[in-house]
Amino acid sequence: MSRKKTILLILFSFELAVIIPLAIALIPHETRRHYISVNARKYGYSPSRIIVDKGDTIVLNFSTLDVTHGFSLDGYPIKLMARKGVMFQKHALQDDAGHDMNDWSRVSTVKFVAYKSGKFTFRCTEICGNLHPFMTGELIVKPNTPYHFFISLSVWLVFSMFVLFGRDVPPRFADFKHRNVLDILPWLKTIVKLRSFQFLIILPNFIVFYLFILSSLWGSPVGNRNIAIVFVWILWWFVLKAVIVPLGGRIWCLMCPLPAPAEWLSRRSLAAVRYVREPFKKLHHRFSGLQRDWPVKIRNIWLQNILFLILISFGMILITRPIATALLFLVILGATLLLSLIYRHRVFCLYLCPVGGFLGTYSMASMTEVRAIDRDVCKKHKDKSCFIGCPEGWACPWNQYVGNMNRNNYCGLCTECIKSCPKDNVGIFLRPFGSDKILKGYDEMFNAIIMLVVAIAFSITMLGPWGFIKDAANVTETKQIIPFLIYLAAI
Repeated sequence: MSRKKTILLILFSFELAVIIPLAIALIPHETRRHYISVNARKYGYSPSRIIVDKGDTIVLNFSTLDVTHGFSLDGYPIKLMARKGVMFQKHALQDDAGHDMNDWSRVSTVKFVAYKSGKFTFRCTEICGNLHPFMTGELIVKPNTPYHFFISLSVWLVFSMFVLFGRDVPPRFADFKHRNVLDILPWLKTIVKLRSFQFLIILPNFIVFYLFILSSLWGSPVGNRNIAIVFVWILWWFVLKAVIVPLGGRIWCLMCPLPAPAEWLSRRSLAAVRYVREPFKKLHHRFSGLQRDWPVKIRNIWLQNILFLILISFGMILITRPIATALLFLVILGATLLLSLIYRHRVFCLYLCPVGGFLGTYSMASMTEVRAIDRDVCKKHKDKSCFIGCPEGWACPWNQYVGNMNRNNYCGLCTECIKSCPKDNVGIFLRPFGSDKILKGYDEMFNAIIMLVVAIAFSITMLGPWGFIKDAANVTETKQIIPFLIYLAAI
């Protein structure tokens, strides 16, 4: 199509995207009165979803089947609390001096008009157990015009993108792909080449994360009141997926504190290089322990996939019980220490770390890569210092040779190759998103699918109104083995 026809088609489809939700909203309906009894129990409401029409009157009775529960409805001034056989409503008042205050009154029912359309979450406001933050239900007031607009405009946007770019391929920014950050920022190159660079980055994280272990062991047992849970599984996990991986790839591996003690023990050094002139097992370093190589047959991420599946199988428990988070960190710490006494390189990070597999696969789409500046220089240089070590740097802890590296998956951005290259032929490059495109095995493909499924499954389990799914996932408290196995099978 011509450009004029393309623009007309997009404008016409936009009109449809706006008119259709408006037409649904204008369908006439008669208002009704609904008598609804909501029963609360750990960790859900029954019914968990209430559907009415705009203008309908709701007469609500709220009760509990076990402990004290709350009922706070987003978008409406409804705040309730239920104890055994008793319901209370919260009122906002002002004292004689004009100061705001709250009061509770005992009521049998609460009546209100559903005057706003949309989907509104009601949630428990009384701490009732480990899964208290995820105890929610939904009030849907039809017509759900905001939702219909969202769906309609989303379809229009995707359609418009196909019409605009379906035939014309955007430029690949070839010059942008070859920007070496170390050339742009010479001061950064000076810092990266320091022997203490990685240690100084790890040290603050080391202190903070191990304080979190102490907080998990001796702090509040309630997940949403423990700083370890809030920081690790909310703040850190979000920043990792939304910022660190898209922009920096596996840069978290550069600063991760969990394998650091094992690496320091293996090297018998915090920062300095322990160089031996005569190679031992093809490396110019002698490490603590047996110094074996990881078995060739399992040099993939299948074990990481399995461990990650096990981890998410108990994800509801992990993110709501601080003691579970502490035990996970301690197990990882013990595993890294044990493996460092048997194998060389960062074998836990490469082949066992559940988070490491996800970081490797999705770092293919990131904007950052460590690569050789000129591969011909690497071919002519016979010593391969970046791979086997030299007085200035350790042999690559990730067992990668930067001279032929063309993907981000197994590069931990530790910067040892930058320090050890005598030709100054290694750089940190900026590049367009999605520059690595080839998955090289079913293990990587399965890893990508796992992460997508987990996002869907956890949204349904934790943010959905279905209490029976939360019960199935919360096996350590409910003791319901069969529903838990069904939940695992579904994932």
